[in-house]
Amino acid sequence: MHNAARIRGSGRLPRTASLAAAIALWVVGGLAGCERPEPPPAPSNTTPTAPVPETPPPADQPQGDAPAPEQAPAAAAPWTVPERWVTVPGERPMRLATFEIPDEAGPIEVAVTQFPGRVGGELANINRWRGQMGLPAAAEAELKDLVDRFEAPGYDAYIARIAGAEAHMLAVGVYEAAADRTWFVRATAPADAIDRVGPEVTAFARSIAGLGAEEGG
Repeated sequence: MHNAARIRGSGRLPRTASLAAAIALWVVGGLAGCERPEPPPAPSNTTPTAPVPETPPPADQPQGDAPAPEQAPAAAAPWTVPERWVTVPGERPMRLATFEIPDEAGPIEVAVTQFPGRVGGELANINRWRGQMGLPAAAEAELKDLVDRFEAPGYDAYIARIAGAEAHMLAVGVYEAAADRTWFVRATAPADAIDRVGPEVTAFARSIAGLGAEEGG
């Protein structure tokens, strides 16, 4: 009798342990299911925003220190070219135009340039040309003896003949007040050739100021 009760008692214990184990597994499994990682988000169809470009400055606002124009358009050239002069085609640095004058010593080149303002003043320009001809700089007090002058309404000009060791330069500077710019006409040749073509070069420069060969001061 007691043996049967012991057998029945010992049989209940395994069933209780199995039930407890089953419950524990069910709880652990449920918790594991609750902690599963979330799926990654679906890719977005939104296009990435492009960088916003910088707004350019207004058209009338200077962008840096741009150099002042050094030449006027050829169409604005106010001169009168002598009939026998030959226009040299092609562009050259810093020049508006280049001409050649036929001469017994060979063609004499005439260079025409134009710059803003007075380009440093008469003395500075003459001393630059003197340096090109191998001469020392002149003093301010000497200037009146180095140039001849002529004038027209709105224009004042000077003529300088610079004698180098091997050639002479004839240079004319014509200042135009309304446009605040200076026109330069220069020719370099042997002294006797400058003697021959000098009047033509001077007349050409005077035409920039609207003067004839003998008009004005």
